[in-house]
Amino acid sequence: MGYFINRIIELITTYQFYLMVLGIPLGLGLCFSGYRYIQSWVAAFLFCVGMGGGYLVSSRLIADHPYAPPVIGLVCGVILMLFSFVIAKVGIFIFAAVLAAGVIQQLPVIQQTSTLNLPGSFGPALAERLPVLLAVLLACALGFAAVKLLRFAIIFVTAAAGAYWVVMCITSLNTGLQFTPETREVWIGIIVLLAILGMVVQNFTTPKEKDEKLKGKKL
Repeated sequence: MGYFINRIIELITTYQFYLMVLGIPLGLGLCFSGYRYIQSWVAAFLFCVGMGGGYLVSSRLIADHPYAPPVIGLVCGVILMLFSFVIAKVGIFIFAAVLAAGVIQQLPVIQQTSTLNLPGSFGPALAERLPVLLAVLLACALGFAAVKLLRFAIIFVTAAAGAYWVVMCITSLNTGLQFTPETREVWIGIIVLLAILGMVVQNFTTPKEKDEKLKGKKL
C-alpha cells in the first residue's frame, strides 16, 4: 500500500502545475453543471480511478513489460466507466462521497477533533484518526443523500466541491495568491459565494426531467 501511495504522490508532485491549471476549468464546470451532466462527471471520474488504479497495480506486478500497465490501466478505466452507466446510482454514490470526503477533511472543525483528549488507552490513537473517520462517515452520509435526494444533494455536493477545488487550484499556483492564515477568511468567503452561485445556476438551468431520468436508473 505504501508503494502505491508514494507513486500517487510522486505523480501528483511531478505534474502538479498542469493538474492545477486543468483543475480550474474542471472545478468551474463541476460547480455550475455538476447535476446537469452528472452521469458524464461520474463516468469520467470512475474512468480516471480505474485507469490510475489499474496502471499502478499492474506496473508493480508486471514491471518487466513497460507497455502492459498503460493498456491494463486503460481497460480498467473503460470497465469502471461502463459500470457507471449500467448502475448509475452506485457511481453517483461513489462520486459524491469522494468529493465530499475531500472537502470535509479540510474543514477546521474536523481537523481540530484530532486534539481531543479521549479517555482510555486507545484514546490518543483514536483522536489522531478521528478527522479521517468523521470525514468518511459524513462523506458516506452525503453519498447516500445524493442517491436518495438526488437533485438537492448532488447540486449541493458538486457546487461546494467545485468551488473548493477552483480556489485550491488557484492558491496552489505560484501566482502570489496563496491560502495563508491572513487570507484564509477571504478565500473561504470566495468559496462560499462561488458555491452558492453554482447552486443557484444549477437549480435554474437543469430541467426537472433530469430528476425523473435519474430516478429511473438502477440502484
